[in-house]
Amino acid sequence: MKKILESSQAPKPLGHYSQGIEINNTIYLSGQIGINPNSNNISENLTDEAEQIMCNIKVVLQSANLSLDNIVKVTIYLKSMDNFQKFNEVYANYMKDNRPARSCVEVAGLPKDANIEVDVIAVRFQDN
Repeated sequence: MKKILESSQAPKPLGHYSQGIEINNTIYLSGQIGINPNSNNISENLTDEAEQIMCNIKVVLQSANLSLDNIVKVTIYLKSMDNFQKFNEVYANYMKDNRPARSCVEVAGLPKDANIEVDVIAVRFQDN
């Protein structure tokens, strides 16, 4: 059975899609950009933008009683590869011992002129 994930602590989708979907113990999160759900804005500071993305991912996973440790695949979209190191520093602070498979690509543009977008796949393990 398909379950739609939604957290009021994450920004509302900008279009006709869900924050996440769970099917057969696999969770697919839509790409998250650094929108602050309270102000609906993206910080001009890259580190703050990256922090907000990781917080958004975390709260959507929490809506399914999961954590960042359940993530098995991450895709990162950067408007400029020059931002890779700054994003990676923030990412490493959140992911700690969890080292999922990961891809990172440079893109021409992102919604709301964001610098970064991240989508993840997570799995509900037997002990969740």
